[in-house]
Amino acid sequence: LGELLAVELVVENKTASSVEYQVEAQPSETFLLAGFRSTRARVLPCGALRVAFNLVPIAVGLLHPPKIVLKWKQDGQEMQQAACTAKVFIQPPDLSTQDG
Repeated sequence: LGELLAVELVVENKTASSVEYQVEAQPSETFLLAGFRSTRARVLPCGALRVAFNLVPIAVGLLHPPKIVLKWKQDGQEMQQAACTAKVFIQPPDLSTQDG
């Protein structure tokens, strides 16, 4: 609880043309987002984009991290896909080791 949790998303462009991607972390009631919430980058053919998000849990238990949404254009249409759908368990702090 309250300790930084680094999450990295890797987006691979497996097409023969460059693609502009937008990656955005949605707001969450159980995590604070430390740093940029969204980024946009052009990825060359057969290239990859690494995006890191720093999350700080503010609740305990089995939690859903913030939804991360990936957007791009394909054949003139805007495409969208959600990533990071797994849950993470945040353990309560050990109160027996705290001063007080």
